[in-house]
Amino acid sequence: MTIDDYFLPLFDNKSIKLRIMSKVIIESYDEFAKLLGQQIGVSDWLEVDQDRINQFADATLDHQWIHVDVERAKAESPFNSSYLFHHC
Repeated sequence: MTIDDYFLPLFDNKSIKLRIMSKVIIESYDEFAKLLGQQIGVSDWLEVDQDRINQFADATLDHQWIHVDVERAKAESPFNSSYLFHHC
């Protein structure tokens, strides 16, 4: 098991923020079992607003109304709001 530092670009409108995160590589079930009860891959919270959801829809060409049509989602979705993509 190795832990490496790397840079993860986070996009914030026109600027790019870089943050160092630790990457954990687990090569066997035994290594995974040793991590039981420990936090791995913890990062800061990231606010995902509607603008970010719309950008993701543009990037993936997935413009289903439940993601991008806020008014319709408020009226028709079981969540009463737009819904974040399941693969985010």
